[in-house]
Amino acid sequence: MKRIISLILALTACLFVIFGFMYVRRSGLLKAYPDAIYMPEDITQTRIAYMSLGEREKAVYTALYNGISRQSEYIELPFEIDGDTYEKIYFNIEKQEPEFFYLASDFYSAEKIRTAQIIYRDTSDDMKSALESSRIRIVENIKDCDDYEKLLYIHDYLTENCKYIESGVENIDNAYGCLVDKNANCEGYAKAFKYICDGLNIPCAVTVGNSFDGRNHAWNQVQLDGEWYNVDVTWDDCDDEFVGVHTYFLCDDKDFASHYPDSELMPVFECTSYNRNYYVKSNCFVRTQNDAERILAERLKDISGNIELKFSDNYTYNEFKNVYITNQRIFDILSESNPDVLNNQISCFMKEFEGNCIIALRIKCTEST
Repeated sequence: MKRIISLILALTACLFVIFGFMYVRRSGLLKAYPDAIYMPEDITQTRIAYMSLGEREKAVYTALYNGISRQSEYIELPFEIDGDTYEKIYFNIEKQEPEFFYLASDFYSAEKIRTAQIIYRDTSDDMKSALESSRIRIVENIKDCDDYEKLLYIHDYLTENCKYIESGVENIDNAYGCLVDKNANCEGYAKAFKYICDGLNIPCAVTVGNSFDGRNHAWNQVQLDGEWYNVDVTWDDCDDEFVGVHTYFLCDDKDFASHYPDSELMPVFECTSYNRNYYVKSNCFVRTQNDAERILAERLKDISGNIELKFSDNYTYNEFKNVYITNQRIFDILSESNPDVLNNQISCFMKEFEGNCIIALRIKCTEST
């Protein structure tokens, strides 16, 4: 009897060892995981989100970045992390690495993660080449400009060459849709803006949150001369006779009061400088009607393009409308500044951004018959 009991115990112990080993093997406890590595310093300047992470998070970010670059379905992480931390890191990669246009916004998660499973969209090498080629062409056009001029060119290129589409079209939420297909929603515009900034080594981030009406929205924050500024290319794309304006180009937080960023998953920077704002830089900031008179006299010498004016307060804004639009003083200045157009039929279009005290004007001249 003792021999039978001993045999049973031995068999039980053996089975316990076998099944225990199988469990440990299946759970990954015996798996050799990769060492922690980090992105080289020379490519982290434009990776604002990466630089805001802790050391372990940076190692996970790097592992995911390298695996996604190869489009690996499963990526071994150097550390086991909880699901919330993984969500934060994945979210930043999906938003802040616009070259990964083929990366899905959806992801697998769990309470603890050591091996990431990645979801990809359908793509091809030709699509990747087309996206990179679009950036190369743009960068080549502005390589000799200063950083302000580069950012202005990128902003204007996107407003002039992309059409806003809210939904229903593939890739509108990424840089490929904006730069190659030339259709994008707000996230597509923001990722395209960052993608080109990355190619110019200008620090830039995609910022997500809500607009004043509670809708999901995306825009950019960019660093220029050591100061952070807000940029919203989407809201500056008019898709009408004005094509594009600069209401939300290089703004401080005061002029971005209609935007509510979500700072839980990504860094959000305080923007307090007005030094490089478009209207200040372009000498189109109106404090008095004498300013308005001087600016219009200069700008109406050439009636191509928009004339954009930002006013210091509501009183100056409304006074300008009364004098120059309602009482048509603008046509007197046009006749003085550009007499060559007097024999033609002239129309003046106005677009108001009252909440920002901005008025855009566009003069159209048609030959009289």
